[in-house]
Amino acid sequence: MSVESGLGKTAQACRAMGLNRSLYYKVSQESAHSRELRQRVIETSDEHPRYGYRRVTAVMRREGHHVNAKRVQRVRRSESLQVRKKQRKTRRVERTCVERKHVANPSFHHGGIERWLVDAKEKESSNQSTHSPRTPRMDSGIPTER
Repeated sequence: MSVESGLGKTAQACRAMGLNRSLYYKVSQESAHSRELRQRVIETSDEHPRYGYRRVTAVMRREGHHVNAKRVQRVRRSESLQVRKKQRKTRRVERTCVERKHVANPSFHHGGIERWLVDAKEKESSNQSTHSPRTPRMDSGIPTER
């Protein structure tokens, strides 16, 4: 049903769409210049997704548009174009092949804590430590006979 082509009544069309009739007859208050600026803000934000409203304002001013930063901020907020925070990269601790092999090896763990404690004490006593006492070095993993 098209109201403009005369196939129905305005009241019926508005009721079907859930609008008030006053909204159908209301003339837009927004000027052509404002619509142009709004469209340009959206385009600039799409071209540079990591730019905030201040930087978008600077780009538009360089292009010759007379635009206020508050207007750019308002348009971006209404269009949900706010910049998302950049996710930090997580640091992953690399394990060597020797460490991975011996994680599930029970013979390696037997007596391993004593070896670590002895190594830490030796490092504290000798001032030429190459490793910090908080990170004990792994031994070769070859079981030694006592």
